[in-house]
Amino acid sequence: MTKKVTFKNRRGQKMVGDLYLPKGNPPFPAVVKCHGLSTKRQAKSTTWMANKLNKAGFLFFSFDFTGHGDSAGKLENVTPSKAAEDALAALRFIKKSPEVDKKRIGLFGSSYGGHAALIAAGKDQSVKVLALRSPAADYAEVRYYQLGDFGIEAWRKLGIMYVSHRKDRKGYILKYNFYKNAQKNNTYKWIPKIKASTIVIQGDQDDYVPVSQSKKIYDLLKVKNKKRVVIKDCDHHYVNPKHKTRMFNLIASWFKKYL
Repeated sequence: MTKKVTFKNRRGQKMVGDLYLPKGNPPFPAVVKCHGLSTKRQAKSTTWMANKLNKAGFLFFSFDFTGHGDSAGKLENVTPSKAAEDALAALRFIKKSPEVDKKRIGLFGSSYGGHAALIAAGKDQSVKVLALRSPAADYAEVRYYQLGDFGIEAWRKLGIMYVSHRKDRKGYILKYNFYKNAQKNNTYKWIPKIKASTIVIQGDQDDYVPVSQSKKIYDLLKVKNKKRVVIKDCDHHYVNPKHKTRMFNLIASWFKKYL
C-alpha cells in the first residue's frame, strides 16, 4: 500500500512524499530515500526498491527535496545545505510515524541525495544503516570537475548555469549560490560522526562525481560495518541494466543484513 504524505522542513516549506507500506503489523523498520538532483521521488528505481524492501518487511519512504517534484520551492534556488536540512526533516517526520520502528531506520542517498544523506546521518546518529549510490560528498569539487576554471568563472559572472547531464533528460538551471554554498558545506567533517553501518557504491567510469570521493568517504568512516564497491565500466547513471541491478541488489542486501 502507498500513502501520500506532507510535512514541513525547518524553513517552513511544504514537502511531499510517499510511504510504501509492507504487509503485516507495524511498527516496521524503515528506509528513507534521498533522490538525486533534478529528479523526484516517483521513478522506476523508487518502485523497484519499494517492492524489494516491502517484500522483506521494510517500510520505504521516498520524498521530494524542496525545489523538486511536488515539494515547495524552485529548483534553481536549491543548495547542498538546504538538501541536508530536507533530509533531516524527512527523518524527523518518519520517526513520528506510528508505523515505524524508531530504532531501525535506514537512509539511502543517490548522488545529490548522497551528499544530504551523509550530513543527515552525521547529525542524526539514530540512523542505523546508510547506503550511498555515487554520493557527491564535495559538490564544489564535483562542479569544478565538470566545468573547470573557465566554466566556474562564467557561472559566477552570469549568476546562473544551465546543467544537462543526459541527452534523454531535460536540463535545469542552478544559481551561482549553489557553488558558493557547496564550497562551505562539504560532508567530510560529518563522516567520522556517522554511527550507521555504511555501504558506498560507485562506477569506475563516473564522469560526474570523482571516484576519489567514495574512497575518501570509506576511509573517513569510523564504523565497524562498512563496505565500498566500485563497479567496473559503470557510469554515474548506471545506464547498463546489469550495473543498475547489481547496485540495487547490493543496497537491498545491505539493509536486510544490518537493519
